[in-house]
Amino acid sequence: MARPTVYDESTALAAVASVVDKGATMGQIAAAMTVSPATVYDWQRRHPEFCEAVQAARATADSVIESNLYAAACSGDLAAVKVWLSNRSPVVTPMTPNDLALEKMYEGLGM
Repeated sequence: MARPTVYDESTALAAVASVVDKGATMGQIAAAMTVSPATVYDWQRRHPEFCEAVQAARATADSVIESNLYAAACSGDLAAVKVWLSNRSPVVTPMTPNDLALEKMYEGLGM
């Protein structure tokens, strides 16, 4: 069994701040910290300040994307309108990345 990675609060929080607000996944956070994703999840369970930092940075990144998507939808970007509405309305089924790829393909074919 491998020896547990030592948690250093200042290093961990600095690493989170440097990558999560850019939309990093847990795997990318782990890579930036040179630890395994399992270690990142473990640190989130054991260290509330680390968990809060990850959640806050992810919320900031999500907010930026949401604002950009909203702006694109308001400017008439049909794909953005569909994504916005499909994720906001319980009546409409959320679009998948495959749906968007197919839509772009059809647009390219003039369909």
